[in-house]
Amino acid sequence: MASVYRAASGEFLGYMTDLHGPVCPSITHWTFRAWRHASGDLRAWPEHSSRSYGDVGNLPFRVRIPIRNSERRDLQLLVPEELLDFILTHPSFRAAAPAADAA
Repeated sequence: MASVYRAASGEFLGYMTDLHGPVCPSITHWTFRAWRHASGDLRAWPEHSSRSYGDVGNLPFRVRIPIRNSERRDLQLLVPEELLDFILTHPSFRAAAPAADAA
């Protein structure tokens, strides 16, 4: 499992259930397949459309997200602001439980 953090602030966001370490120490990024939808959003799945698969608009590309502690079992994804929506909508993302309010 991988812990997910906002890169700019270090805020803990949740977990990715399908990523597991340890990985080779030379690996500094985790690569995901992504598709750009007509809305402009990046998603981990292709947009359903009437276009054929051969259409360039339907081809996936790669998104690289930095990782930390690559030699440990629990990877830490450091998600840049421009990829937050992609990770937060990813099928394997699980949000952290909200912190209990102090009374």
